[in-house]
Amino acid sequence: RRPDYGALFLALSRQVQQAANEATALDLVRGHFKEILQAEEVTFIKAEPAGFAETSLIPDSLAPVVRVPVASGPKQFGWFEIVGGAEGIRVLSEDLRYLERVAGQLAGTLFALSAQAEQAAQLKQEQALRELATQAQVRALRAQINPHFLFNCLNLLNSLVRIDPDRARTVMQSLAAMFRYTL
Repeated sequence: RRPDYGALFLALSRQVQQAANEATALDLVRGHFKEILQAEEVTFIKAEPAGFAETSLIPDSLAPVVRVPVASGPKQFGWFEIVGGAEGIRVLSEDLRYLERVAGQLAGTLFALSAQAEQAAQLKQEQALRELATQAQVRALRAQINPHFLFNCLNLLNSLVRIDPDRARTVMQSLAAMFRYTL
């Protein structure tokens, strides 16, 4: 009895689309392929930037290893390598179409997750740049305020020296302590 690939695809699609990250999505599909094909081992091999493995499977054949590529347009994520037991894996054309359909769905999800991760990294970088710009503005304002503050303090001291020399000495000591602290 053959599995109902339509129902299986819908159920798996929902789970894969709700995956929080790439690893979770890959684990879901890996476990699903292992169960459906009764495979001994299912591994995902990430694509190297330089190369990509193509499927060399002939439908209705007995194969020791089945490779299912996971790609979305020009973006190549890798491929699943499905290893059968000593007898290999019998894959019918219906099975192959299902594997390719699931791989296509997974590729779309991985593409979306990768876009979300890039967007989050970009937002984080933009936030860091905004913080740096704010810090630079604060430093620029401080640099503008400090000369005015110093000028006003010196004018105050100039007036106090004539009117109240003891108070002028106290203000000068306070001013010196404040500048020691801030500089």
